[in-house]
Amino acid sequence: MSKQSIQEYDALEYLNQVRLRFAHEPPVYNAFLNIMKEFKSQEISTSAVTAKVSKLFAGHQDLVQGFNNFLPPAEQVGSDTDRDSAFTYVARIRARFEHRPNVYREFLEVLQKYKQNVYDISRVKGEVVTRLFDGHPDLLRQFSIFLPDDYVSCSRRCSLLRLRLCAAA
Repeated sequence: MSKQSIQEYDALEYLNQVRLRFAHEPPVYNAFLNIMKEFKSQEISTSAVTAKVSKLFAGHQDLVQGFNNFLPPAEQVGSDTDRDSAFTYVARIRARFEHRPNVYREFLEVLQKYKQNVYDISRVKGEVVTRLFDGHPDLLRQFSIFLPDDYVSCSRRCSLLRLRLCAAA
């Protein structure tokens, strides 16, 4: 079996698990399919998919963790290590710009606008973060760790795409 076939099988198997889990709650399964269709049509970002699926599957940690298999590392749900890394990174930015609090505030505002889908990741990385962190290449390099699917390896993007396609079928 080819690697692509295995990944497609994994996506179909995961969808089957979701369908079976919510066999007596069709609105939940249908909501999941709708989220994936929105993502496939690029109406919502990877982070929005992650947030919606996490909320939809609250109390079903195995499904949330299974969904992580199709996400880039920076977008995975419930990873304490990732969360700790993010908090450490933000604390580092706050400390670095202690005497320029407007930079720290603007960084937080940019993240909030990204979370609200006002800014796409290209704008966040290209225009804002690069400008804010000019002269601080370590912060720019570390920021790259948290970038979503547009900036991750093809294999992770392809895995998520297969999940989107299978959900839309």
